[in-house]
Amino acid sequence: MDISVYISELLFTHNCVIIPGFGGFVGNYLEAQIHPILHTVSPPSKAISFNRSLKNNDGLLVNHIALQNKISYDQSLQIIATWVSSANHILKAEEMLPLKHIGKLYPD
Repeated sequence: MDISVYISELLFTHNCVIIPGFGGFVGNYLEAQIHPILHTVSPPSKAISFNRSLKNNDGLLVNHIALQNKISYDQSLQIIATWVSSANHILKAEEMLPLKHIGKLYPD
């Protein structure tokens, strides 16, 4: 199961979404901007960054997946663990990891 859809849903209402055992996505608010030369306006938005040090389970993502799929907390944890294993395998092969509605992760 691709959990990136759940992550993107949570990033709309939360500033941080942690994937247990993998890392966390942090959203930083960006104010609306006016470009003086092009005369364009950019609406407020969030800049999303990834922090691999945020690995402790805060329950947000696990509970969200459990509620959306009407499954138990433990089943949700297992879905996430499977995704993390797959994501780590992709990144260790030095490939890009696409995340729907979020962006792409590349290995360091």
